Formats: sequence, structure tokens, C-alpha cells
Amino acid sequence: MNGESYRYIAPAPSRPSSDHASSPSHSIFGYDGSSSSGGPRRKLAVACDACRQRKQKCDGQRPICTPCKSRKTQCSYETQPDETRYSAIKRKTENLEKESQAYKELLTSLRVRPEGEAQDLLQRIRNTRTFNIGSVLDAARRSGQGGGRQDQDAGTTSHESTQPPASAIPGIPTDTLDDLNDFEATSPQTLRNRASGAAVGAGFNAATLHSMDSWGLLNRTSPLPPFVHSWTTVTDNSDLVADLLALFFQQHHSSVHFFDMYLFIEDMNNNRTNFCTPLLVNAVLAIGCTTAEGCNDNGNLLSTSSLAASFYLEARRHWHAQEGHDSITRIQGGVLLAYLCNMAGRDKIGLSFQDEAVRVAKALGLFSVDPPAHAMIPPNGVTADNWNHHRTVTAWMLFNWQALAASLLSTRPTLDLHPPVPIPYADVEPFNSFAAFRALCHFSVVQNEIAKTMFSSNGTGLGQYTAPAPEAVWVHHEALLNWYARLPNSLLLENNTNSETLTLYLCWNSTIIRLFKPFSSAGQACQHRGTFSAKADQIVAARIMDVAAIVDLFSNAWGFRAGNTLVLHSLLVTAYVALDLLRTENNQDAIGKNECYSALLGCFTALEQMRASTVFVEVPLRALLDATSQARVEIPQNLLPLVTRIQSPEWLSTVASNVQSQYLSDYSAHCNCDNGRTDVLIASWMAGTTL
Repeated sequence: MNGESYRYIAPAPSRPSSDHASSPSHSIFGYDGSSSSGGPRRKLAVACDACRQRKQKCDGQRPICTPCKSRKTQCSYETQPDETRYSAIKRKTENLEKESQAYKELLTSLRVRPEGEAQDLLQRIRNTRTFNIGSVLDAARRSGQGGGRQDQDAGTTSHESTQPPASAIPGIPTDTLDDLNDFEATSPQTLRNRASGAAVGAGFNAATLHSMDSWGLLNRTSPLPPFVHSWTTVTDNSDLVADLLALFFQQHHSSVHFFDMYLFIEDMNNNRTNFCTPLLVNAVLAIGCTTAEGCNDNGNLLSTSSLAASFYLEARRHWHAQEGHDSITRIQGGVLLAYLCNMAGRDKIGLSFQDEAVRVAKALGLFSVDPPAHAMIPPNGVTADNWNHHRTVTAWMLFNWQALAASLLSTRPTLDLHPPVPIPYADVEPFNSFAAFRALCHFSVVQNEIAKTMFSSNGTGLGQYTAPAPEAVWVHHEALLNWYARLPNSLLLENNTNSETLTLYLCWNSTIIRLFKPFSSAGQACQHRGTFSAKADQIVAARIMDVAAIVDLFSNAWGFRAGNTLVLHSLLVTAYVALDLLRTENNQDAIGKNECYSALLGCFTALEQMRASTVFVEVPLRALLDATSQARVEIPQNLLPLVTRIQSPEWLSTVASNVQSQYLSDYSAHCNCDNGRTDVLIASWMAGTTL
């Protein structure tokens, strides 16, 4: 063409035959690897690092390729033999993720361990010539496991366990399984032995409260200061105010520890507003009304005719008046109002109070290592120590509440990390109430991590449940066991059966039950269940038996009339798992039918008692009764009249007008975080349908 000459292009080599392609030695790229003259050049999955860096051809020979051998240079490969580059990158990414988790665990240990243990761990890191995160972390775990109670009874099984390489269960160490088999086999009986020998009602009761009140505010034998009732416009009856305050401190404050009671009462008694404000007082009095005869409109806590609602509206008026004025007491008031709304079945409103409390806390630097300077300046007349204590107590209280609320509402927690300050009351830990608060702080750290593992955001502010991998379950279980092992003597059941202590035990047991439920006979089928089910059944059985014992003790010592949503949550989790085990044919006899039914009856009794405080409890109680009936399990005779009443249109109308809740009321195996929520259940009942 036009005199131009073109180079001749040879035809492409023919494809290998089908017989050749099926040869075991044939490459995955379609060539046989022949290097004969005229044949196609063998393609390699991966070249060595040196050839790749020089961008030259590599024959992939191991342990040293031909180009590196001729150049006398070091030859190395980022891949294992017969491994593709993609597989190598995936392996390296997984290793980096494990290393990152190890560093996070090490950092957490340094942050939450007692000062002496943290210093020892830091010294070990500094004295190690060649730093290895694995060995340091193993030492930290051994140190933490060795820090349990040293004065346990001789017959009590140690809780410590080690974590050697995994075997039978994916990611689960064999030796740890053996240790926990021993622990789970003896723990229920140990707990029941402690409960049977406990001094019922010891500790934080009315007499203790009065003895703590050195200012005489709650001393009913002496006249009250004339201005006590001036904190609220709802009533001028000082006796009523004092009675409601006493109910609040006896039956509610100890479970959450909303503020430092000493600072609050002292300011209230002296008419000061540094640690006590009308917002706090009215919120406290509203909560006190929930368990006071004649003050809660038969459980309709926030109905217009109840005294509780009057105090609530007064507190909310002060809440709105303080908008734009961030303060520590506003944070405390927000949690108090969220707590009250949760009890009343108005947790949708309660979440708005909680979110505002978290916003204010962040603005005031409660979760910052470098808080704003102005937030650290105490008001006139307040010492720096009291002000720092005020901030620290509030930070940990808020963290505890949002972690517990995440579990109650089955959603992701609002805060990722706990406050960067030590847990308060270390110097007065022997006193039961403060020891319980410190234990709650440690428990909430674990609970927060569990909630982050179990619930993912679904874009609506709620959470979507995801069954965690066995490896994650095991890590959380180990942390929960360590929490139990570290409880001080003042919180052991042979020494303490206070309501806040029993509530802690209920929360601990129900958290483990819920953690292992997906893998047990009571759970839905999942990919890991086959290898994990027997062990999960054993653990769940032990915890159900413990809950049954604690419920009996709680009922005899205190009764459940004042039970809060923390208790409600624990009862429902246990009751549904016991019911699922009763009706399943897959129960591997880790717990007998009689034990399951006994635990279910105990939960029914407790829930029936709680109805006196709030009508909201009747919603999950109806869901549980419906599930029991559908499972053809006998309903207790004393509840049959209630079954008839809560099926009536009048009851349903009352509940629909008073309850606005996202609380997960139905924990059945067939329910998820969407169709088991309270509002969805009420809507289905109104429509006459069954989920």
C-alpha cells in the first residue's frame, strides 16, 4: 500500500487441547508452563519482591529465583507457596486487624486497670528489648486474671482461664473451654449457697439512708427546714417532699447513681444551687412518685391526673428554661428524665433527654482528655476537689446510663469510649452503695463493647441485631467473668443483698444469656451453632438457674414493685430463653424442663409485681403470655384474670394512648429488633394481627 512495507504478524499460538487443560500439572492461567522454544511463556502468579521492585521478569523459583541468583541479591516473596497476591494481601490485612485489636486491648488495659497494675504493665513494656504485642498482651491477661479475689472460700472454683491456640470451636481456645466447664458447673450452686446464707435486706435501706443524712433532711423525727418545699411549685407539703426523696434514694438512685447524694442533700438543705437545682429536685420527686401509693395513677405514670406527671411537667419546664445554658446539673437532669420516661414507656421522649445530656457532656469536656479551661473552674464557694468529683461522677453516670440504655433498646451505644478519668469513690469503696457504683462502671465498659458488637445502626436511630462471631462472644464472656471475679467482698451475696447489688447480678447473668442465646438450643440457626451449641447450652443453663435464685432472693428481700427497666430487661431476656428451651426439641438437657419452668414462673411473678409501678410493664407481660400460650406451656393460675383483662379493647386503648416505646418487648427466637419492639406490637394488636 502506497509503497509502505509492513512487518509480518505471525498467527497466535493454538490453545491447549481439552485433555491437556485437564492435566493436574496445568496452570490455572491455561498454560502448561513449558519453556520449550516457540511455546508460550509461563505466566506466574507472583514474582519475587526484588524482581517486582526492579520491574524485571522473574521465573518465580523458590527459595531463590534465577535473576536474583545471578545477581547474588536477596530473594524474598510476600506470598506463601501456591498463594496468590490477592490471598497474601487478604492475609496481611487480617493480621493487621488482629494486631490493631491487640493494641486496643492493651491500651484499654492501661486505661482501666488499677494504678499499680497499669504501672507494672507499662514497666514491662519499657523493659522489653524487642517489643512483641502478643507476649505483652498475654502478660497483661495473666496479670488481670490473677487479680481476682484472694479470699474466696476453698471450695469456690477460680474464674481465671488462659487462651492458647484455638481448636474445636472456631477461634475458641480448648484450655479456656476446660476452665469454663469447671466454672459453669460450680457457679450456680455457689451463687445459691451465697444467697441462702445472705443477710436479707442488709446494707442500703431506710435506716442507712437516715444515718448518712447528717444534715437531717430525711430524718423524719426532726422538723424539716422551712424552705425544703420551695424547690417545687407542685406542693408545699414538706413531709410529702421528704417521703418522696426517701423513696427515690432507697429504690432508684442506688441502681444508677444519678449524682453524689452528699453534695445534693447539702446544697438542698442550705438552699444552694451548685449541686442541687429545681430541675433535679422535681425530676427526683417524679421518680419517687412511681413507687409511692396514690401518686402514680395506678401505673399511668405520666397521665395528667398523676402527681408524678405534675412533678415531671415542672421538671420539664426547668429543662426548657435552661436551653443554651450547659451545666453539669443539666446532664444529671437529662438522665433523670430519660430514666423516668423509660419507666413510663415513653423512651422515645427519653432518648431526646439522653442525647441532649450527651451533647452537653461533650461540650463541657467530660469525655475529653483536654477539657475547656472554663469548664474546670468551680463556682464561688465550691472547692476544686468537690467540683472535679462532681464532674467525674456525672461523666461515669452518663456513660453507664447510655451503655445500659443501648442494651435495653437493643441499639448501638451513643458513646464509644468511657470517660478518661478514674472511677470515683475509690477511697470509700467499702460502703455498699459506692462499691456498687464502681462495679456498675466496670460492668458498663464491658456492656458498651458488647452492644457495639451485637447491634449495628439501621439508619433510624435504632439498632439491627447481628449474631456475633464465636470469637467475639468468647472475648466478651471472658471480660464478664473477670468482672465477676473482681467484685469486692462488700458485694458478695453472703455479705450484701441490697437491691442495687441484686440488680447488678441480674444484669450480669442476663447479658451472658443474651450473648450465647443465638448459639444455644433456644436461638435461631446460624452458621456457627453446630460447633458451639453444646457449650452455649451449658452456659445459658447455668445463668438461667442463677437468675431463678436471684429472683427468689430479690422477691423475699425487697419485692419487685420498685423494679426499674434494668430489672425488667433481665427478667424478659431470661423468661424468653427459658420458654424457648421449654418448647424446643433441640434442648440438649443442659437444663431440665422443670428448671426452665421454675425460672419462667419466677419471672412471671416478678413482672406481675412490677405492674403496680407502671402500666408499661403490662405490654411485655402480654407479649410473654402470648408466647407462652402459643408454646402450649401452662400459664400460672393467678395470671389468668390478667390474661383476660389485657386482651380487652379498653386495656389496649389505654396502653396505646400512654405508651410510646421502642423497647424490645418480645425476645422470642422468631422475633428481631423490628417486629419485637413495643410500638410495633401494640400496632399489631390494634390491627388484630399476629407477628
